[in-house]
Amino acid sequence: MVLMQWVEDLEVHNSTVDGQHRQLVDALNELADAVEAGRGAEQLQLTLDFLVIYADMHFSDEENLMRNGGYPDLEPHIAQHRAFMAKAEDLRAQAAAGSATLDVALLEFLKDWLMNHIMQQDKAFESYLPQEEQWVLGEDGSIEVG
Repeated sequence: MVLMQWVEDLEVHNSTVDGQHRQLVDALNELADAVEAGRGAEQLQLTLDFLVIYADMHFSDEENLMRNGGYPDLEPHIAQHRAFMAKAEDLRAQAAAGSATLDVALLEFLKDWLMNHIMQQDKAFESYLPQEEQWVLGEDGSIEVG
């Protein structure tokens, strides 16, 4: 099931951020596939684990890029990331306890949140990203100018 299609309009024209966004879209589609196919709770848990861990890493990278680029609306953006992570962690805990209900409404919520977040909040900091040929994102989240 293709819940969310990657389209050019979602690009912020930064290969690191765009690549991570694509991975999140892929993970969301994999979760939708697992729900649609009625896969076991274990597969759903693995997919949710990946989605939560990857989203947390992505948000950290994004926040470092915004911080280093001097993005003025960093704190509200971080607050949105934290709110999403709290909901995602809660969902993961419910799935681990066997009490999560993963249905189309929940999948639509995740899709809408991701799409709206990219199209509105992430697009807003696009101009604060350094030119790609001038930097590399270090493993520790630091920006190294090349």
